[in-house]
This record gives sequence, structure tokens and C-alpha cells, in this order.
Amino acid sequence: MSQIVSLEVGNITTSVMVEDIEYTFETRIVGAEDHHLLDDENEIFTVGNETFVVEMGTFENNLYKYEKKNFVNIMNYALGKVAKSGNVKVITSIPAKQYNSFKDEMKNVMMANNKVNVTVNGEEKNITIEEVGVLPEGYSIYKTTPKELLVKGAKTIIIDIGGGTTELIFIDENGKFVNGDSISEGLLILFDKIQADIQSKSKKLLSIEDVRKYVDGELAVIGLDEYNFTSIVDKFSLNLLNQIRGKASDIDQCNVIIAGGGAKILQKEFKKDLKQALFNTDVRSLCKSNLKVANAKWKK
Repeated sequence: MSQIVSLEVGNITTSVMVEDIEYTFETRIVGAEDHHLLDDENEIFTVGNETFVVEMGTFENNLYKYEKKNFVNIMNYALGKVAKSGNVKVITSIPAKQYNSFKDEMKNVMMANNKVNVTVNGEEKNITIEEVGVLPEGYSIYKTTPKELLVKGAKTIIIDIGGGTTELIFIDENGKFVNGDSISEGLLILFDKIQADIQSKSKKLLSIEDVRKYVDGELAVIGLDEYNFTSIVDKFSLNLLNQIRGKASDIDQCNVIIAGGGAKILQKEFKKDLKQALFNTDVRSLCKSNLKVANAKWKK
């Protein structure tokens, strides 16, 4: 039987999972050089004759995720981390606004690279992608949200705050996907604002990648003990909320589910403005939800 793999490639993080294994990593890789091979801090993997280092380099902000320069190798690494050698069926998603026009294009890119030969942690795997399913980004979160938490008969709006964009997914009163919209504001823009503020106040220049770690509490920076970025987050939240209301004027009449990497960071102001909102702050929630939908589809 083919393994079912859920893969979600974002502008900041990528999540991948099978039935009993899940893994999340920063969406950035670089070609390995000699000095990387002496450092075991970052994982190294090989695809064919090329060797790469994970979580090094820069974030690539691309609205069309399957056009990322390293999309295929990120996919190869992710599959190599969780899947066994053999056939797999892969479920993934695309921003809802792109769904009707570009889902087949994304699927074709993945199927054109469906023969995966990858070595991770010294273990070589040969994986064949036999089928790809593409969902509207965020729709599976609605499908897997307990319905007792939602007002029956009301429309639902999913707000997926990602790295490069904020995606809006519109669900009708019968639970059917209607369409999607996109706002060109995401966490990378917020991190850019915090980066500039840190530099202007402390003369410290942090990379965007380090700003992300600092905001998430994964990195301590000497000399920033008194620094506070709350006001920047609040201002960014209010601006984003204003844009969301411009796209969804009836939002106060709808169920609202807020997900994505920004659900936790921006929660304070969003809670004030959208009192009915549910918050899904697990950055892997979309990947998990997609897997549930895929299992229901392919395990029949």
C-alpha cells in the first residue's frame, strides 16, 4: 500500500508528515560547501550528485510556492525525512485564490519530479510520487474544526496568516468552498519592520532569519534586554485587520478561524476586533488537517 504524505511548503517553515511521523523545518537550504561538512549543527542531505544544507541561506518569498528556486529539493528532503522507500501519495495545498487557475500547474511540477533519490542521515531512499492532491489552502482546517465550535448555518472565513501573504478562504453556510482572496502582507513584512526598528534603536543588524528566531524566543540577542516590539506588532495587526475588512465586509456575521504562523503573534489585536474568532496557533495545523482529509480520500 502506498504511504500517504502531507506536505506544506511555506515561505518561512515547511511541515511534512505521515501517519506516525511529523517534521517541521525552516524553508531555506543552500548547496553544501566543504566547511559545512565539518559542522554537524545543520542537517545535510544529498539528491543525486548534489549536497545541500538545511536551514541555511535566506527565506525566499514567492507567492507561487511551486516556483521557488529550491521547491523541488525542499520537497525531496521533506519526503526523505518521513517516508520509506516506495510509492507515496502526496497531499498539499495552494493559496485559495490560486486554486482554480494554478492547482494543476503545481501538481504538474511535483509529478514531473516524482522520482526521488535522496539520502538523509546516511540513509538512501528511492521514493516515487504516484499521485498528488492539491487543496485550497486552509479549507482542510475548516473541515477538521469541531463543528460544535462554529455557529451552524453561518458562513465561515478562514484567515491564514503566513510568511508572505495572508490568505482568506470563504466557506458558504452549507460548508462548501466558495473562493479565496489574498493580501500581500505576511510575517516577513512584520519581521522586516522589527529588523529596521532594532537597527535604528540599537545599531544592531539582525538578519530576517534571526529576527524570526528572536520574535519566537529561539534566539537571545545581547544588548536587547530592554527592547520591546509590541507596538510594531499591534500596528501591523490593525493595518492587516483593516485590509481584511476591506476584503470581507460581512466578517462580523461569519464564523472566523485564524490560523497560520501569525495566529499566535497577532492574537491580541485580532481577539479584540473579532470576538467570535477561533485561533489555531499550531504552525503544523494545515499539514495535519490536510493529512486527515487525504486519509479519508485515499484510504477508502
